[in-house]
Amino acid sequence: MDQKILMKKWQDYVAALSDKDFSSLMHLYLGDFKTPYNKQRLIEQLASFLREKSNLSNMLLLLDEDDLAVLSAVRYLPLPSRQRLVRFFKNHRSIVQPAELLDNLVSRQWIFPEASPFTRSPDEENYRLNPLLLNEVEARLSPARLFDAGEKCRSNLDDSFVLSPSFMAALLCFVKIHGISCKNDGAIRKSDLNALEEIFPGRTECIRLLVQGLVSLKVLYDDGKCICVDDKRLFEFARLNPEKQYTFLAVASRLGSSRSTLQKNSVLLQNLLASIPETGLSKNDILRLSFFINSESENSGNVRGGAAGGGRFARMMEVHARTTFEGETESEGKDFSGDFMEVVFDAVLAFGLVHCIGFNENDEEIYVKTDLGNTLSLEGNPKVLNMSASSMVTLMPGLSLFNLLPLTDFLSPVNCSIVSEFEITKTSVSKAFDKGYDPQKILDTLLEHTAYELPQSLSANLDDWYNAYSAVSLFKGYVLRVKDENLAEKNPKVSAHIVEKIAPGVYLLDVAPEDTEGDFIRETGLNLLSKVRTAPERKESMPFPVLREPAGITLDFYKDDEADESSENVSLENAFYISMSEKIKGKGLPEIQTLVLLDKLRHKLIVNESQLSSNMIHMEVLQARGTDYQGKLHLLDSSSKKSDALVEVMVPDENDNLLQKKYIGRVQDLFTNEKGLQIHFYVEKTGTTQVFSVSQISQVTTLCSR
Repeated sequence: MDQKILMKKWQDYVAALSDKDFSSLMHLYLGDFKTPYNKQRLIEQLASFLREKSNLSNMLLLLDEDDLAVLSAVRYLPLPSRQRLVRFFKNHRSIVQPAELLDNLVSRQWIFPEASPFTRSPDEENYRLNPLLLNEVEARLSPARLFDAGEKCRSNLDDSFVLSPSFMAALLCFVKIHGISCKNDGAIRKSDLNALEEIFPGRTECIRLLVQGLVSLKVLYDDGKCICVDDKRLFEFARLNPEKQYTFLAVASRLGSSRSTLQKNSVLLQNLLASIPETGLSKNDILRLSFFINSESENSGNVRGGAAGGGRFARMMEVHARTTFEGETESEGKDFSGDFMEVVFDAVLAFGLVHCIGFNENDEEIYVKTDLGNTLSLEGNPKVLNMSASSMVTLMPGLSLFNLLPLTDFLSPVNCSIVSEFEITKTSVSKAFDKGYDPQKILDTLLEHTAYELPQSLSANLDDWYNAYSAVSLFKGYVLRVKDENLAEKNPKVSAHIVEKIAPGVYLLDVAPEDTEGDFIRETGLNLLSKVRTAPERKESMPFPVLREPAGITLDFYKDDEADESSENVSLENAFYISMSEKIKGKGLPEIQTLVLLDKLRHKLIVNESQLSSNMIHMEVLQARGTDYQGKLHLLDSSSKKSDALVEVMVPDENDNLLQKKYIGRVQDLFTNEKGLQIHFYVEKTGTTQVFSVSQISQVTTLCSR
């Protein structure tokens, strides 16, 4: 944004403050001023104070790492509202109370909330960096300030699981042969989970998410009885790059199948993974990083904190982006929020897109992006298959999912790990025969992927199974085909249902529509191995979205020399604080004013010795005493809600009720016990917490409010 426009926004913000807040701000930085006053002239004097070289130098000196982290978030986070910033810094390693830190930076004039007619509440107003200070501090701001460098204190020795083509092929084999039954809520039934656990030990959660993702992507579908495979959709999916396959699966498993949601969130996830540095990040840092990565960063650049564009189009973009960012009920509303990664992270971890390399000093797991090069297919046509005489098939890694698909048509999974084991059974080849395979085609497919001879018994078994399979075929639509006509015409239980002989071995039956084919088979005693054949339904589906190459951001973590500079700044800041503290105590001011000035110094609001005079303190005294119980309660309750409110209470001495003791501090909270309404009161002078009864307090005085 143009500096003149930004400057005008800051001036409008200060001018729009209530009379009380405006006076407090001017008293803090300028001291006493005459009333009635000229607001615009005072604002110009405040700007001159902030621009003054020594004041600016001290303000920069008092910036610590937490301050710079919040300023960096305001600078780089799209739409940095109070609501989003507080959410963004949730579970931050050092910023425990982000709301208070934001208020403090506003009081110190580093940032200000920009009023907008499109905001529904003050919490939705976006923060801007003060244009008077922006040029001086911008060089110290960076997204890297928001994340740890991922320094390991100890390594993770556990093996990391990574989703592989053979793993997915084994799951597809299981679905094609057995199907997967689900409950009404979509959860896989326990019997199928137990069967899957035997084949994929320890991967139940991965299987659950994988099935959800494949169903959302329409690779799997529910035919009314169980989950089945859509072969056409599966081939389209298998042609994708493996990294894009897993990205789509992670998003679809948690956020559904909307095409726009799938594409936008997949790009977001892809760019996020590409941005994780080699040193790794903790989960909380990855969640924060996701705020900076979105597939429309080029468009949302107009609404970034401290650099937003003006005009009607920018306001329209802001409204659109806010609707996108702050959606609460629909998953589509989380496309670009930090919540997105929180929703998807379990799938990302389960599929092995990231893996833990160790733990930091806080015992948090450190994750890096997984190099999927080891899971990708080898070039050419690698010979990865070996077969034993007992029809057991061993598959080594090396084939892509697309090249594995022909094998999934007639193999049955036994165990899936680094080396996957399958077997060829009558049931598995019957599924292949349903798709038009014959024994020779199965043998050719196996020979294509093995460097060894196949067992001689396999060919004989395939011929026997094919003969048994082709002996009887039932066509839905009441057509029966038999290879041996005697099986139908000389079997009284079958011939009783023959209406017409369509062709040699082909008969039209009079099976009633409400009867099931299973009832007919049991009644006639036919040995039916093939499935009931029906005309396939046409399933039209959109192609998978196109994902561009990931465009992550680079986190340049600070070097040793920068750490030394930071340490030097801390030393100078401590020296500044000690010097100012001694000067405040040497002023000989009343106790209340001394405490107020020390409090302002502790909150980094004092940047110049000229602010240490008594006329810089804007005192607002509200008092309630004696029997005014409601008045005392009101002042105590109001003060408990303001962490910066100093309160003076008078209570009877424990040893002599005729004497009154004075305490200055802060009301932490109000609570009720058997003695009535009580308060926890932090005594500023001693640093201890006392408990007082509201009814026994003889006087309450609100001393100041920053």
